[in-house]
Amino acid sequence: MNIATNILQVIEPDLDILRIDLDNKLEEDFKFGELYPMMWINDMFIAPGGVSSFEINMTGFLPRFSLSLSDDIDQFSSIAMPKKQDLLSVMIKDKKSDFKPIQANFTVDSISTYSGSVELTGVLFIPKFDKQVCISYDGMTTHEVLEQIALDLGLGFATNEDVTNDIQNWIIPFKKYSEFLSKINNYIYKGETLTYYEIFIDIYYNINMVNVSKLFESGLEDEETETYASLNDLSTWDSSMDGDEYEKKEPESISMPLFLTNRQDYIGNNNHFKRYDFDNNTGSTYKSLGINKTQRFYDLDEKMYLNHDLSLDFETDEELNELIVQDDEMDVYIWSGIINDNHHLNYEWVKFQSKILRSFYNRNSLRIELDRANFHLHRYIKIPVQVWTINAFDNDYLSDLEKLQEGDDDQENQNNEPQSNTTSEKDPILNKFISGYYTLKDYKIGWKNGSSQFHQECSFIKPLYVNVVNKIDNPDG
Repeated sequence: MNIATNILQVIEPDLDILRIDLDNKLEEDFKFGELYPMMWINDMFIAPGGVSSFEINMTGFLPRFSLSLSDDIDQFSSIAMPKKQDLLSVMIKDKKSDFKPIQANFTVDSISTYSGSVELTGVLFIPKFDKQVCISYDGMTTHEVLEQIALDLGLGFATNEDVTNDIQNWIIPFKKYSEFLSKINNYIYKGETLTYYEIFIDIYYNINMVNVSKLFESGLEDEETETYASLNDLSTWDSSMDGDEYEKKEPESISMPLFLTNRQDYIGNNNHFKRYDFDNNTGSTYKSLGINKTQRFYDLDEKMYLNHDLSLDFETDEELNELIVQDDEMDVYIWSGIINDNHHLNYEWVKFQSKILRSFYNRNSLRIELDRANFHLHRYIKIPVQVWTINAFDNDYLSDLEKLQEGDDDQENQNNEPQSNTTSEKDPILNKFISGYYTLKDYKIGWKNGSSQFHQECSFIKPLYVNVVNKIDNPDG
């Protein structure tokens, strides 16, 4: 796991319970799973030539898949036609041998056919996961409950949290495990430090409990995780691969700290992204949640109404130059009902806290596309992202802002600098408005027919949008 996020494996998944038995498939030709996805439906092998596109979507609580097949010869007609709840088995390997292969079973939940094509979608298969159960976990913390559920279902358990302070009787009253687990993150309480958690199951069958606030604690930026960058990436199909005498070669690679960049020097490597989109929703977040946030509730024991105020430290951090609209009218009160002893003491409070923190930590989002999937990335890894600008106008603009930030008052020297209108003559400049440390919220891995590698779409978040220029007083008004 990643050092910078300190996500530790507590329990390993039980492959026998999960019915994962794909090891015998690893002896197949290395091109299967490495250059294109290796897939079966009910033990029927799906030839890559008939696959239009394939995607594993890890943006929700459970990984999902979508598969588009070309079926002009009706190979899926009659008996061979996939049915609902049939299993799609998938294996994906990286060209680097130290990458842990993806080996997963998905249930086929929907099937559609049209004009010689078959579209299949489904979700990661976990035995008994959607069965209604009535279970009570008495006198346990959420950390202990998640460990026990993982053991019961044969899942692994990974977390960056050592202990939680939320002992109570946790009940699943004739509900599915999926319903319970997808909501318990709102009630996890650690202590007085403001934190919120995300719970999800990854493609390796681990229940993940991530303390998101902990990812942005100071000091973690000094720790690095090693990755590799391929130096001989296969960007186009090589017909010689089809020959029997073709031998697999380990990609030539170099070790480097894990980071992502759009700088052209890294084109062809697995840490290069070709495009990005950035959104900052600070204004709408404050309008919806308010500047001053107060929880109101009635304490049954004390027989009185009480208020809890929620204040976030980074809202007033002047060193970060965070733009905050201080409006006394932007106060928000949330009614949490009657507090009793059916839950841990902070049950309603942490639900209120989690909602607020989740909005603030997600108010800056960065979406990028990688031509080649980087299998060292996993959800809620913390990673530096470098966004460089090579546009002539943007370069001049960012350069001027840098000089203002540094207090460069030598305007005469600035005016005497040679000007150029061609982008090719501009050196790339780091965009400090967008670059910085992000955490990977979710991602997708995909493959398209004719490609010899997997591609990836990633969505990152960070709580602060840092302006590189301080407020500058204009003496002329």
